[in-house]
Amino acid sequence: ELRQATDAFARVEALGRWDGAVNLARVAMVEGRIDDAVEALNRAQKFGDPPPPAWTVAWFSARVNRQQGRLAEAEQNLRALTQMK
Repeated sequence: ELRQATDAFARVEALGRWDGAVNLARVAMVEGRIDDAVEALNRAQKFGDPPPPAWTVAWFSARVNRQQGRLAEAEQNLRALTQMK
């Protein structure tokens, strides 16, 4: 299932949509490929019209930072969520 999802999300990203990259990050996290997840989140943030929702990036960044043991950064990401309107 993840292999098919990866192919579909890559096609969505190729169409210029941020949600393809965010979903590729989600798949990479499930598979334990944290570096790939970080790269996908970074790509998602470069999309501009429309940009990805800030809360989405903060939430997945917190999850990635937690998995990398970067707890202070994960906390910052989660605190940023509480400040968003």
